[in-house]
Amino acid sequence: MLPETTWEAALEFCAAARKDAIVHRINLRSFTMLGFLVSAALAWTASSSFAATWYVRPEAPTGTYGSENGTSYANAFNGLTIGDRSKGGPVWGSGGIKAGDTLYICGNHWLKISKVADSFWHGRIAFPVNGTANSPITIRGDYSADKGTVWGYGRNTTLSDSWTGPDSNGVYKINRDLGQFIAQDITIAGKGTFYLTELSATTWTGNYGAFSRVNGVTYVKTTDGKSPAGRLYTGDIAYRLWFLRNQYINFKNIGFPGFLTDIDRDENGELITTLPRSNHIKFDGCQFRYGTDTFFVMFDGNDYWDFNNCLFEYAPNAIYTYGRMGGVGSSYMHVAGSTFRHLGVLMFPHQDAHGIGIQRGLGHVFEHNSFDDTGTAIEFWTSVGNPMRNMTVRYNYINNPKIKSVTEGNGITISGDNGDTLGERTGFNIYSNIVVGAQGAGISSNNPDPITLNNNVIVGCATGIRTKVNSGTVQATVKNNIILNPKTAFIVCNGTGSKLNWDYNIYYAASNSSSLWGSWGSFGGWKSAMGVDSHSLWTDPKLVSSTPAKAADCMPQETSRAIDSGVAVGIALDFAGGAVPYGNGPDIGAYEYGATINVTPTKNAAQNWTKYE
Repeated sequence: MLPETTWEAALEFCAAARKDAIVHRINLRSFTMLGFLVSAALAWTASSSFAATWYVRPEAPTGTYGSENGTSYANAFNGLTIGDRSKGGPVWGSGGIKAGDTLYICGNHWLKISKVADSFWHGRIAFPVNGTANSPITIRGDYSADKGTVWGYGRNTTLSDSWTGPDSNGVYKINRDLGQFIAQDITIAGKGTFYLTELSATTWTGNYGAFSRVNGVTYVKTTDGKSPAGRLYTGDIAYRLWFLRNQYINFKNIGFPGFLTDIDRDENGELITTLPRSNHIKFDGCQFRYGTDTFFVMFDGNDYWDFNNCLFEYAPNAIYTYGRMGGVGSSYMHVAGSTFRHLGVLMFPHQDAHGIGIQRGLGHVFEHNSFDDTGTAIEFWTSVGNPMRNMTVRYNYINNPKIKSVTEGNGITISGDNGDTLGERTGFNIYSNIVVGAQGAGISSNNPDPITLNNNVIVGCATGIRTKVNSGTVQATVKNNIILNPKTAFIVCNGTGSKLNWDYNIYYAASNSSSLWGSWGSFGGWKSAMGVDSHSLWTDPKLVSSTPAKAADCMPQETSRAIDSGVAVGIALDFAGGAVPYGNGPDIGAYEYGATINVTPTKNAAQNWTKYE
């Protein structure tokens, strides 16, 4: 039933409309229709007003949170999953959380189990109901009185926690193997380093916040050198997000340290092959740290996933998609304003260590992100016969990509089985990115289909731009780019009968070695042999810094010849959101000098953007 004030407003509206109809002699049948539309609008308003807000707090003895019906913080649901308890956790569906509702995760959640022995155990945080396009389910961690964190580490509360030591170096030991991933003091906010680093020695000097495992014994030195008793948690016992073919669920401002997801698997862990698969899932402002495996692994049909303003660090990979079910792969992903760093390091080694790794798929957009200390930061890979099309990569700041055992340490890569079949890797548009210090190429492609690389800045990488097709033609539009101080080569361009629309670029190296131009021997040799770069410049671009530490260091100075020396390529905004062109023409590089900001610039930690909208 509608609230009394709503009925009063409706009656007043209808009375005014009837009076107007009489005064203006409007057909009463039209008025009847008007009344019907008003009633329908009121009904819609009433139904939307029933969206409810719910609360869940960390697992505790039954009765800790009042009635525990979730309707308020004081009466919050008890725990995210039932764990070992016979009851508890959020109520979903009838009488509980439904489409359009909001659930606040409050407090610091970690999984407690009481098995008779150590075991690999995950508490499933599953979602048995779905949102809709107009009424998504929203799960938040930013309740002002008690912000929410969900740990991918937990503890068996019944096992012995008896330690001996410390030895002369301050190392404690326990006669149990606690596993490869150990966190410290996760229930105490700000209590030192949460994640412990694994060493090979059984005793050591220095190296606080470290552990070692030898012959079933675990050795630990905490961050403060005090006893680890009651302070350690393992990644083998943990909460996981468990997507069971869900749609339209939004997560906002939640901390997920040590966290993993299981996407489209049944209760036995088997991959579900029946479509539709989980789609329209959004993470905004969430933090993912210390992943015992890749944070997000997605497959065919996991479409329309958004990751905005998120942090990903310390894991084998951050986001990785596969095309294994005979379909086209995950498609229409949007990743924006997010930070990716320290992937494939410490106890998180991986042959790729990508920030974003894509196999197959359609229509992804990756923009305004920052990457630091990863393998190849963004890589697209597919096999012959499996399309991968219409990808946009723009306004990203990529720093220090590393060579791993498989990946080549590039900033952005279009890769895959290098067949000569055309039409499978089309629509790649890579523009206004900044790549610094890549151990491989700033941008690399082995794609025989046309690619577009415009207004990128590539500084201090081994190779600037690499285009190499073993059994086909390089087809590339390459304009308005800056390649500064490469270590091995400005350009690699190998193909049969290459078709290049390549001009209006700037090249410069403080030490101009002929080896940087390969078999061409010089900038002039490259231009003459390839028939390209007739308007391009060999000149110091005079960036704010030739050894940039942040994106803004790649802006041109007032005396830079990059200013007004480019050509129009259809780009409306520069890296900072400034209008293009400004002055007498477009600039070369990612920034338009002196441009008026048409949009409110948003920032993340690495490139001075506080939020992406």
